[in-house]
Order: sequence, then C-alpha cells, then structure tokens
Amino acid sequence: MENFKDVVSTKADEAENMQDKLAEINNERSLFREHFLRLGYTEHEALPLTPPESDQTVSFIGSPINAFKGYLENRSDIETPASILQPCIRTHDIVNGYDLSKIPFGMPFFHIYGTFSPRGTYEKTAADVIGYFRDAHKIANDDILIKPTIPGLSDILLAPFVAIGVKVEIDYSRYYEWRYGIDGVSGRGVTIFIRHKNGEWWDVGNVVSISDTSGQEIAVEFGVGSEFFQTALHGYNDPFDASHLSKIVKPENPVHKKVLTYLETALVASGTLAVNRTRTIRMSNRYINVALYLCEVYGYTRQEVENIANTYKNIASTHIDVDLFLEKYDARANVLNGLGGVFIDFLQNPIHTDANYMRNQLRKYLKKNGIRNEEVVLYVEKNYKNNVEIQSLCKNL
Repeated sequence: MENFKDVVSTKADEAENMQDKLAEINNERSLFREHFLRLGYTEHEALPLTPPESDQTVSFIGSPINAFKGYLENRSDIETPASILQPCIRTHDIVNGYDLSKIPFGMPFFHIYGTFSPRGTYEKTAADVIGYFRDAHKIANDDILIKPTIPGLSDILLAPFVAIGVKVEIDYSRYYEWRYGIDGVSGRGVTIFIRHKNGEWWDVGNVVSISDTSGQEIAVEFGVGSEFFQTALHGYNDPFDASHLSKIVKPENPVHKKVLTYLETALVASGTLAVNRTRTIRMSNRYINVALYLCEVYGYTRQEVENIANTYKNIASTHIDVDLFLEKYDARANVLNGLGGVFIDFLQNPIHTDANYMRNQLRKYLKKNGIRNEEVVLYVEKNYKNNVEIQSLCKNL
C-alpha cells in the first residue's frame, strides 16, 4: 500500500482540485436551495443523523421524510411546501461489510435533496422538480426519463410529466410502493432518471404521492440522491467520486474503495455515539467494527486512519467526533488483540490437546465480544500464519 502522505491530497494541484470539487458540491446545494426558495418553498433545517426518541423504527435518519412524519401521522397539511437537504445513512449495506466480494455501488452515507408539499400538489411538484433539473442544471427534456413504479395508476402519475414534455416510459420491473413506518400510510409515484454522460440512464430520484388506505392523498414528496445525481450530471464513474471522502483519498482498487466507503460511514456515525439511544449506538459500533476490519485487510496503520479522520473532519457536512471514533476504534482493536490471550492459553495449557474444549472456549470469547469469524481469520493470518495448531483450532468455528 502507498504511504498515507502519497494517497492524501497534499500537493498544490491536488489541494486545488479538492477545493474545486467541494465548490462544485456547495454550488449544487445552493442551486437546489435557491430554486425552491424562489418558488415559495420554506427551507427546513436538516435533522441530525440520530432520529428523535419518538421514532424507534430506524437507527439513523435515512430519508428527508423523517422530518415530516408528524404530518403523516396526524393526516394534516403542511402550511407551505418545504425543501430540505438531509444527510442520511443507509443501514442495509452493513450486512455485506465483511464480504470483500461485494463492493457497494451507492454510498451508505449520502445526502438527499428533498421537498414535502401539502395534498393536491402532485402536478405542481412535478413541474417544480423538472424546472429544477432544466433551469438550475440545464438538463434537456430528452435527458430526463420518468417511469411509474406501480401498475394501475400510470396515466395519473405520468400525466403531469407528459404535459411538461419529458420522456416517459412504462416499466414495472422496478415495482415499488413506499412505506413510512406508519400504519395505513403508503406512497405511489414515479422514478426520475437522468442521462449519464456515457449515455446510460441513471435512477436519481422520485416524486411520490403519499396517501392513506382509502387512497386519500396526504402529502407529496420529492427526493433526489445527491451523489447519484452528481455522478450522472458530471459523468463520474460511480457515486464514490461524488462523495466528500473522494476529495482527499483516491481508491487504488475496488477493495480500497469499500474500505474508504465504510470508514466514511463509521466516521459520520461516530457523531451519534454521544446520544443516549441504544439502537443508534449499536449500529454505530457495528460500522466502526467493520471499518476496523476493512482497514486491517487493506493494511492501514492506526496513524493513517487517524490522519484520514482528521482530514475528513475538516470538510465533512456533518458532525464528526474523531476522538470518540478513535476511542471506539482502539477498544475494538483491544478486543481483537485479546484473542492472543486465548491462543497463548491454548498453547501453554497442558490439556490444549483437547481441541474441542479449547474451540468451545474460543467460541465463548467470540460470542461474548461479538467477534465475527472473518475477524478471527484475519487475526490468525496476521499473527499465527505458520502455527499449525492455531490454524487447526480456528477451523469450523
């Protein structure tokens, strides 16, 4: 692996490029804010990544709709349409954290540009959204494609977009109905595609009519994933290139990209650890555990991780608690190093020839400390590569 000083942008031209990319992100956020403010929308402050205590359905904020759930629960109208720029964490990616063959295409940590409007504004929302793409970003009608996500309502959902003159297409292979964690509330809408510089269509957002079980509309929402949108708009290879972390570290290969992706999420999640919310803390620690494992796989030293964390903190859009992150990171490393004591006991114990007994002792330690088999394999590979007894002990855990 290259030294950190060779990977992080330190040269004058690289630093200038980082500033250009950050200016690009900030400019696009300004365009979003200005467009919807000009149309009469009120800017709603983004929620912190930690959900309110009243919402136990999620570990982190994963959508702008969390800021407006009260209107859905009460079936009440928001007085004026609102816009919001919401940082989010997509937690379903965590299940693949230890699988090096699965490289996330989207980012677990990302941003959504969104709006929330009162009932009866679906047509206006459609016009405002297409106006945003066309006026703020100069995207031509032929480079915007709309697909309904549910059978039976195609004509109603597509009508405003047909009137505007953008491309529409019926395709139910991506059937989807939105759920909000509220009984009797669901959403039906359309997916928005933007033509990438390479000619491919990229799914970047949705316009959704939210209704109750009777079909009565409650509200209308729009959301566009900023990293996917920027990727299509600027012709990047994938959403990582539109992320903040890409401005300071350039991945050498797919595994390195996975390492950086989960490290970024772990850093962002560290900002939630001080909040006394068990579900969120548990998930934050899971991301830190995965990040440590992946950094060990890639060969990052503790100092390199700290350098990346401190550099990222200076450009991050959310609160990053580097000290708390490193405290948890080190604590996890100490737990893994505790495996050494188990192995030493195995080698020095007169009854260590009873492999089943020692394997059960090892399993107890792993279960107690939440250590995964992948972490054991990595630890043994690094520390006991030539020890046949330890290698045998760790088989079939």
